[in-house]
Amino acid sequence: PAGSTFKPIAAVAAWMSGLIGPGSTRQCTTFFQSPHDFSHHKFFNWGPENSVIGLSKALEISCDTYFYRLGDEFYGRHNLQFQSWIRKLGYGTPPPVDIPGAVGGLVPDPHWKAHYPLFVNGPNPSIDTIWEPGDDIQMAIGQGYLLVTPLQQAVAYSALENGGTVVTPHVVQSITGPDGSPASGGNVAPKPQRQLNLPVSLLDEIKTGLYGATHASDGTSTSTFGNFQPTVYGKTGTAEVPQDCTNCSDAWWAGWAEQNGHPL
Repeated sequence: PAGSTFKPIAAVAAWMSGLIGPGSTRQCTTFFQSPHDFSHHKFFNWGPENSVIGLSKALEISCDTYFYRLGDEFYGRHNLQFQSWIRKLGYGTPPPVDIPGAVGGLVPDPHWKAHYPLFVNGPNPSIDTIWEPGDDIQMAIGQGYLLVTPLQQAVAYSALENGGTVVTPHVVQSITGPDGSPASGGNVAPKPQRQLNLPVSLLDEIKTGLYGATHASDGTSTSTFGNFQPTVYGKTGTAEVPQDCTNCSDAWWAGWAEQNGHPL
């Protein structure tokens, strides 16, 4: 699970699906209850908050309940736009890297849950196989059934930095002959997988939020990157894992660095 490093991805999906836009705000509260959830389950924020904030601030302070609301709005649409945009950014399939071993992770959806053997053959298939509000709500903060790889994170975050180009990762830079001269094929520069044409206004809000997360007084990684050179933009993430141990979690950080306005 990616934890809160996935929040910028949820933001892209929400923006491109029309849930939010320039200047949009949502409540950041101590907990959230979905109007679609008849069990009235409380989804708690990681910290105490009670304010109305925009996307940049939500990323800066990593407000869970802001993103719970977006996940719940996706659930209310019942159209899989959330999963569609997640997959466009490279999740759910193995990255086409030029070495073996890349895996696809998991972008869950109602069809997957309805046919997953563990649920179908479990004690409560009539309940466990149903896509619930909590599935979208938890996915919006990078938890639930979502599984991602570090390479997928790198590809997606590069698209946030470069304007929406989903790159093709590669290890080989060039091919040379035994004498060191360029061989057939020469430099290796694979074409991008796709161009998403993400709006500048969206990317600006995300970048402002990731800068705040590493530099603002309430940023979640300011203590590490606040005075770091070159300038760092990024997001922390801490995902709970269902294991029998105390304080177990999957801890992530994802981002990039820039020198004089250019990515390194």
